[in-house]
Amino acid sequence: MSIDLEVWSEEPFNLSQCLHESDKWERFGNEWSYEGDGWQVLVNLDEIEPSLSSVTEIIGAAKFVAYTTLEPIGANTEGYAFLEKVVRELARGSMVRIVYET
Repeated sequence: MSIDLEVWSEEPFNLSQCLHESDKWERFGNEWSYEGDGWQVLVNLDEIEPSLSSVTEIIGAAKFVAYTTLEPIGANTEGYAFLEKVVRELARGSMVRIVYET
């Protein structure tokens, strides 16, 4: 199991500029992976039209999403702190107006 968060934006994400410790991430196509001690954080980019009214009500022009995942859900506090840092950096770096849990 994992914890999954979505970060929506009107503009494309530039992960090489907004990911914490960007030189330590591995990239596989649209997915980026960061390995911690017994945990990993994944970021997967996509361009889609949101189907949730909670997104479109706040960001009407949202069409870019960064799916973030922390595995496993039982990761230590360092893993959770790193996930929070990543989500906040994505939000700041892309002028995102909303972050919500799925």
